[in-house]
Amino acid sequence: MKAIKRLISVSLILIFFTLPHFAHSGDNTLKKEIERQRQALKEVNQQIARKKERLATIRGEEKKILAAIQQLNQKIVRQWNLLQEKKKARQEIEEKIRSISDSIGRLEERLKRQQKFVELRLRALWEFGPVGVLNVIFSSRSLDELYSRQQYLLSILQKDRALRETYMKNLAELRDKKHILDREKELLLKVEKEIEATAMRLEEAKETKRVFLDDLRAQENNYKRLLLTLKSTEKGITTLIERLQGEASSGKGSVNPTTPLAKGVGHGPPDGRGPSTPKIVENMGRLTPPILNAYRIITSEHDPRVPENGIVLESPMGSPVRTIFDGAVKYVGPVRGYGTVVIIDHGYGYMSLLGYLARAFVRPGQKVFEGETIGLAGPGGLVESGTYLEIRKDGRPVSALKFIDTKGMVIE
Repeated sequence: MKAIKRLISVSLILIFFTLPHFAHSGDNTLKKEIERQRQALKEVNQQIARKKERLATIRGEEKKILAAIQQLNQKIVRQWNLLQEKKKARQEIEEKIRSISDSIGRLEERLKRQQKFVELRLRALWEFGPVGVLNVIFSSRSLDELYSRQQYLLSILQKDRALRETYMKNLAELRDKKHILDREKELLLKVEKEIEATAMRLEEAKETKRVFLDDLRAQENNYKRLLLTLKSTEKGITTLIERLQGEASSGKGSVNPTTPLAKGVGHGPPDGRGPSTPKIVENMGRLTPPILNAYRIITSEHDPRVPENGIVLESPMGSPVRTIFDGAVKYVGPVRGYGTVVIIDHGYGYMSLLGYLARAFVRPGQKVFEGETIGLAGPGGLVESGTYLEIRKDGRPVSALKFIDTKGMVIE
């Protein structure tokens, strides 16, 4: 992305500061310059097409994420509604448990009173003694009265026994009910915790999607601004070509080969290193850092645990991790000591490795652009959270610190 901005800047500067030289050179040079400008225009148009394609992809990803967030919201609402239902059911069970506990208490109190009455009667009979009881029975005036008194004493004992058995039976039933309700309550509490945990996981997933969505929207705005600038550059180059063609057809002017414009826009860096220089090298020291809000950068010079030429960028957990330059994803997966990593091929033998990722959003074979979010920062071996960056040329590590823009960052 920064490379495009630099291309646009160079193009505009060259358009406005080299026109005066055209009047003092030969027709041949003028024709060559027209061809160079056409090539520059072609490159700008290609950049516009690529940025439009990327913008369309970003908008498509935004729609997918918005749909995913909406689905997550629906799931979260369902989970919270289900949780409320379970809580209501638990409260109803708790109310039943309280009611049964009260009934058990009342029955136990009645049982205690009955026991007390039986004890008093038995004590009275004991104090009466066997002779006293027989005296009560045999003091009857007739056999009917004798039988009635005997039956009365037996009915009292039977009634006490039946009442006690009824109390004990009711008490056992109530205790069984309470036990069943206690188990139901425990199960509901367990289900409530599981529902809450599910709802929290959904909330976390939604928050991750929102972070990614915010990043996509920021990328979309950047691409919109770039497109406007590219179109302005396209218009400027088109106007220049028309003027050059006009001068060529009238034979009024040509191009001075010593001017910067004669080097060709889009065929190499402004410093004249030539068209064979890889773009990633042209932009050395100005590439987008993997994490924009890194607390600090740790190098092997300050911490021997950091691999030589690699760097660790410490940042908040879940920070967006971006690709440093355009390329194609070669590998996504775990690497011992580096957690989840993404390896990107930038061409000309240059590759970058980004490690310590909590999540990766890309897949092997996918094309990525400078500044594009490819994952989220996760826990690292040397820092609580962040990401690890390593750059290799033909399989050999090169200084990652020299490639990225470290302005405003603390380097340790």
